[in-house]
Amino acid sequence: MPLRRWQRSTAPGSNISPRPTFAKKTSWPRCSRRVAMRPAWCNVISAMETCATYQPWHDKASGRTFLRPDTTKCLHYYFYWMDRELGLIYVRVPTYCPFRLQVYCNGHSWLAQRMRREGIDFAAADNAFARITDFARAQELADTFKPELLHRHLDRYAQLCCPVLDVFGQTYHWSIMQAEYSTDLVFKSEKILGSLYQQLAREAVLSVKAEQIATFLGKKITPATGRRDWLAPEHAH
Repeated sequence: MPLRRWQRSTAPGSNISPRPTFAKKTSWPRCSRRVAMRPAWCNVISAMETCATYQPWHDKASGRTFLRPDTTKCLHYYFYWMDRELGLIYVRVPTYCPFRLQVYCNGHSWLAQRMRREGIDFAAADNAFARITDFARAQELADTFKPELLHRHLDRYAQLCCPVLDVFGQTYHWSIMQAEYSTDLVFKSEKILGSLYQQLAREAVLSVKAEQIATFLGKKITPATGRRDWLAPEHAH
């Protein structure tokens, strides 16, 4: 692992945080504020998590000894970067072979970087654009996003964060593990939104059930788990 390289780094505001458990979302805004949108490496967090790996196995019937796929736990490093084109991202690097990488990036962050370079004024509210002075040009920029562009960035970060690739002489095949699509609705006036807000809020309450919310969190409610798993600790009985 390239940990010593990052320990010697003099990047402003950078640090390494070894923690048994952590909330990646709480580190996210801190990174964003720390680097102030300047291209830089801003943080590394370590955590013990599940990973795919290999284990030696001896088949008594055939007398062959080989490696077979297995699942275990190993130390992972989360490298947080403020990329010049992608915006704020992280690279999740396991310390066990086959070093299956996971990279998170946000299309809105990429578009925001493009609009900054073109001088398009905008206002962001969390992960949504509340205002864009030139929506037509922003859409044109969004349409230029290509998988080849993303692959080029991912290959570069794989080399930076997982130099063991030089030993094996391999490259990564990238695939989408999870993708989220969003639609930002921007209203020209509060009056127009006011006439629709109550209806939209009521529809959201009636349409989205507990079972669906559970899937947003990567869980599934079953008779075995029951409702208790989804209550806050102070309300559980």
